[in-house]
Amino acid sequence: MIGYSCSTGDWRQQSNVGKSFSTRCAEEIKMPLKKTQKNNSSVNLRGVSSRNCTSSHDGSWGKIIRKTVRNHQIKITSDKGEERILRRFALVGMGESISRKKNGWLYVKTAKTKSEVLISGAWSKQWKIKISNKSFRVLVKEIETLEELLGYESLTRCHYRNGAGAARRAPLIAKINSPDLPEVVGFVEIASCFLVNVARKKVLDTAFRDDSRNIQWDRWDLDTAKNYTNAIVRISRCVVFPEVRGIGLARILAEAAVHFAEKRWHIGGLQPVFMEITAEMLRYWPFVKQSGFVSVGETEGNGSRLVKSMDYLLKRMQNNAGLPQGGGGILSMYRSHAELLTEVMKDRKISLRKMIGRIKKSPEKLSAGDWVQLHHLYRHPKPVYMIGLTSSARKHLRQIVPYELVAERPKQKIKSLVKLGEMEIRASARPDSSREARQIQEAFGIVAKEFTNVIIKELNMDVGSGEIALITGASGTGKSLLLRAIARHVREQKRSVSLKKGITSVGNIGSPRVKVAVPVPPPRAKSPIALLAERGLALEESLKLLASAGLAEAQLFVRPSDTLSTGQRYRLSLALALAKNPKLLVVDEFCESLDKFSTVAVCRRLRKEATRNGTAIVVATVDYSKVSTELKPDKILRLLPDAHHKWGRK
Repeated sequence: MIGYSCSTGDWRQQSNVGKSFSTRCAEEIKMPLKKTQKNNSSVNLRGVSSRNCTSSHDGSWGKIIRKTVRNHQIKITSDKGEERILRRFALVGMGESISRKKNGWLYVKTAKTKSEVLISGAWSKQWKIKISNKSFRVLVKEIETLEELLGYESLTRCHYRNGAGAARRAPLIAKINSPDLPEVVGFVEIASCFLVNVARKKVLDTAFRDDSRNIQWDRWDLDTAKNYTNAIVRISRCVVFPEVRGIGLARILAEAAVHFAEKRWHIGGLQPVFMEITAEMLRYWPFVKQSGFVSVGETEGNGSRLVKSMDYLLKRMQNNAGLPQGGGGILSMYRSHAELLTEVMKDRKISLRKMIGRIKKSPEKLSAGDWVQLHHLYRHPKPVYMIGLTSSARKHLRQIVPYELVAERPKQKIKSLVKLGEMEIRASARPDSSREARQIQEAFGIVAKEFTNVIIKELNMDVGSGEIALITGASGTGKSLLLRAIARHVREQKRSVSLKKGITSVGNIGSPRVKVAVPVPPPRAKSPIALLAERGLALEESLKLLASAGLAEAQLFVRPSDTLSTGQRYRLSLALALAKNPKLLVVDEFCESLDKFSTVAVCRRLRKEATRNGTAIVVATVDYSKVSTELKPDKILRLLPDAHHKWGRK
């Protein structure tokens, strides 16, 4: 850990490497060292001002009058002249009253309940995830070190909105004990709420009372919103490192946000009773449902009033009446929008209604420059999810929000989608007629007009709907040829098929003709979302499919596929194959280009695909152990040398 000591405004870097978490916490709250001879105003890295070192009893530490931020730390100063170095995102604000216990821990006093919220010591909580029979520890915590801060800031680039805004916020980072991963593999950011949210109002616009927080209201009108909006906290961003999406980290981060908010969050003298999250991505990937959040509706957006508001402002500008001043952030934003629209409409010679129509309904007709400038004018309605943070809040949500009834999927009858009997794959080839080749034939006694090699013989296999068959074996045992043969036999319903020059497969077919999909490398110049649209998928379906395949980063949706990593392109090829809604999916070299975390995400996705949609899946890989635990194959075929094999259930 890297820390800083403060002496007359000079921050000097100090090393804290190798110290335990408990030791570092103790340093954060302990009383300062004695004055040094060199400088009487120096303070300890995590102590209070030395001139106040005798104040070790319970009592008021004072009100915060100054905050100084430096990298991963802040220095706070009270009106009593006391100082303390805390974590960068410690939840303390100007003017807040701080109390101190005998052990040195600092607390913020809340106005409503007169209770105290701990601000000393970083919050943390552990989870465990199991990947291929190996357990990994997931630690979610507040940022304490410079390395953690840099890891968090690096990961913010994976979010479509990489600006944090001016609201109070508390980022929690996720770390996994694996040397293959970066310092920070995910984060969830908790922040203060906006005043207006139509979906929230519908849920809270009835009598509510919470004695534990000393909060109650009869209606959620404007006055109530002004008084109690700070009793609601929101998840503003949730980001997972692209290569570990699909292993359950988003659910863990959402749960961590709830735990943290219950214990540590406060603002304006209030502790929260509800948590909400508003994001367009929830329409396609509602990951917070797994953590207990419930859907409460959508935000209003601004579609119904955008033309009217802009028309009013533009007319004032045309009549030289000037734009109305004041009005806070919303009016300031609308004024800047009106000024921008005026310039673009003048350059393009286009009316207001036509311009707004393009922004809302035909954004593809805008140039790249116009789109970047104008897209933020129109705000789509966004899904809103909420969860109660106290027993009273949870009870209120249960009474107001109807339960989502999930119909049980009827058990599908297993029918054979791949049924091949007495299969034989044979390769024939003429020897090279060069002088050197004939010398070799003569030397080794392999003189012949034609060589014939049986690769697989007497194979009987049966894969039903909803089942996964895993084919494994050493290189050269015929895995790729067998997969090609299975796809050709089922698709063409022919007893004999040619796989490539000189190689044929013969077998009895007992399965019906069904739609077969085989992943292929995606076209390099097109984006994932465009490729899925070409296959007839609606936008909502496309995003759901990409998210479930582990491609849930907004940038990846619109970048040309040749800019994606090898692993991302592999997952895209699987998504494109599944977009065909096949009854049989055949995948060669399964997950061989992926790391272990990406492999887990893909295996779980295909297992769900087989179970939910009754898709039969046949995959082949050299490394059986890498995929078997998460894929959970129903049947395994082991190809052995000399055309032998072992086939059966796991």
